[in-house]
Amino acid sequence: MKKTQFQLPGFNIFRFDRSIKKGGGVLLVIRKEISCYEVFSQNIDNNECVAVQISTQSGTLLICSLYIPLQIKISSRLFDQLLNINNNCLIMGHLNAASTLLGSRKTNSKRIQLQDLLNNTAFSCIDDNITTYERNNYEEKLD
Repeated sequence: MKKTQFQLPGFNIFRFDRSIKKGGGVLLVIRKEISCYEVFSQNIDNNECVAVQISTQSGTLLICSLYIPLQIKISSRLFDQLLNINNNCLIMGHLNAASTLLGSRKTNSKRIQLQDLLNNTAFSCIDDNITTYERNNYEEKLD
């Protein structure tokens, strides 16, 4: 798909658009005052990701926006590549993985994939009480 221009005054825009179907993709918006550059923009095993390296007082931080469709498996190859770029990494997005072990009210089959990933890598899940998904009187802590 053709990448249309999107601007937000005072911010850098980093995005990875879907190439096959209209709509979708991932996006990161970072204030222009923050020193940053894009290091990763790919679709690996149908996991969509854009990642930006930012400079902080204590070093660099890799920030990733990730989308994994409901029917698609979580790609360990993608997570390995992110860790190889920078093991100081924050991943945000929509993984479509719900787990009562991580605070959701229900569990779906993708939670096994997510739990395996958390058990076998340096990644961990932030454990707080913030709802991450709300729609039509339904809300989940992790989705």
